Amino acid sequence: MKKTLLFAMMAAVLGFTACSKEELAQIETAQKKGMILHATVAQPEDTKATFTDNEGVWHFAFAEGDKIMVYNKVGDNASSDYTFTNNGTDFISTDAQPTAEPARWYAYYPSREVSLADQTGKWEDLANVYALFGSTPYGSNVTGKDGLAITMEPAKLAFLKIVNQKGSIDINVMSNINGENFWVNGLKVSGSSFSPTFVGSRQALLSATEVGTYYIAVPAGTALTVRDGKQIIKSTSKGLKAGKYYELAIYPFGQGEAEVKAEAGISGNKVKWIQLWENGPKFAEFNVGAKSITEYGGYYGWGGTKDKDMSNYWDGDNISGHDTAIQLWGDKWRMPTSAELQALFNKCSVEWTAIGGVNGLKFTGKDDYSVNSIFLPVAGYFDVNGLNGRHELFFTNKSGYYWTSSTQLSGGSIDPIKLYIKDNSYQTLTGATRHGGLSVRAVLAE
Repeated sequence: MKKTLLFAMMAAVLGFTACSKEELAQIETAQKKGMILHATVAQPEDTKATFTDNEGVWHFAFAEGDKIMVYNKVGDNASSDYTFTNNGTDFISTDAQPTAEPARWYAYYPSREVSLADQTGKWEDLANVYALFGSTPYGSNVTGKDGLAITMEPAKLAFLKIVNQKGSIDINVMSNINGENFWVNGLKVSGSSFSPTFVGSRQALLSATEVGTYYIAVPAGTALTVRDGKQIIKSTSKGLKAGKYYELAIYPFGQGEAEVKAEAGISGNKVKWIQLWENGPKFAEFNVGAKSITEYGGYYGWGGTKDKDMSNYWDGDNISGHDTAIQLWGDKWRMPTSAELQALFNKCSVEWTAIGGVNGLKFTGKDDYSVNSIFLPVAGYFDVNGLNGRHELFFTNKSGYYWTSSTQLSGGSIDPIKLYIKDNSYQTLTGATRHGGLSVRAVLAE
């Protein structure tokens, strides 16, 4: 390699000796042609253009070979674009020329228009859409003969970390402008910065077919709705904050998760919820006090919080403020109403089945919700045995008893209502004594 380089240099020298003095002067002038640009990237105070993830820390930095486009304006007249290429330290252009009179110089990266469509979802590829724009100060006397120094501001972008648990996803971002929906498709230099651009038809910012974690950039500071088809993943009227990243989980349609109070055995202190019909309640995946769909969970008195404690129940008429789900899982959850449990039988396909040896009813949604189902194990109930006076479990794995938040007037007293299930052919909603220990299946409080 060194021999080849040396030979090329010698050949060039021999060639020059054959030139006239006038030709040598022209060659020397040509060698001096070009300009240098020193570009720095402004760092937002709160994020320093940095965001972290399990993969490490991502900093935006120019790499050798990166190109910045530059143009200048003298009065109202603008030049053509010049390409400046990073040499490892600065950006060099062999085409750009200093101006004869002071001009204002503008720089942008990676181009005047940046597409946000069809992003790869790879962490490192976010740099490809990290748009920058800058200029020399207004009114400054810059001809460029001593080079250019321009600080470039990043476009107002936020970053989404999408945890895809669904499989095939097609992410698009919608914004409502004057009552009409438009879809984000990119960024464009407008004035002294980049502004988002929109189109009238749905535009995919990310398409993926496998579960996994993906990263995409979206405009910050403007009202946005992130969607996967017709499923809304996140909506904000104030916009996302520039330079920040937000984690979004995507489940099959009608599924998600919500936080619970710290409870042993619940991973990450979150519980998955499942919706079985349009506008229907979002049922927790398993019972309060359980860790999986086949565990029975706790046996609580009405409004009680202690498992198998018949002295722990609410003796009032209205359970508001004493809801078992709210007390144990937090205010993101609540006990279902009797109407919501009855609707399971009216709106779902119902199957008596066993999962891992545990009997129960499986409720499966219809149409768009046909991939969603919940399983209510028949845990029996906890009460006093009238024959021996001992507290015992009755009918475990044979019939199920679930509390509702509803009440009914019965014989002059107000009794809480329970759901009683024996198999898919028999179910009833009826009054119950509030001290008995029954199962609780929470729903999302919205």
